[in-house]
Amino acid sequence: MNFSAAKCKLAHTRDHVIYTAGAEDGTLQAWDLSAGSFGQRLFFLSAHGGPVLTLQPPPSAAGSVWDGCVVSCGADGAVCIVSLASGSCKRVLPGELSCVTSKSTATAVH
Repeated sequence: MNFSAAKCKLAHTRDHVIYTAGAEDGTLQAWDLSAGSFGQRLFFLSAHGGPVLTLQPPPSAAGSVWDGCVVSCGADGAVCIVSLASGSCKRVLPGELSCVTSKSTATAVH
């Protein structure tokens, strides 16, 4: 992961502070900064076929179904909605891209 150009975002839940980072190589990582002195990595995910351009929380109008998610947009044109709890893509938009984690493969739901 190339952190020199990483896109980063902090998310606050009721009990946790979650730090997410997207990198030039298309990967996403998330850490729970509330866990331990250095935090605990939640997931490592290859979400895009090119650099991650931005990370955002879902819009509030999206409803509670997307609570606990982060939205990544990549140079590959894909938008990936990632569950912070499972570290998997819940939905991938236009790019028709499958998301692969270091632990398992999650196929996009269209």
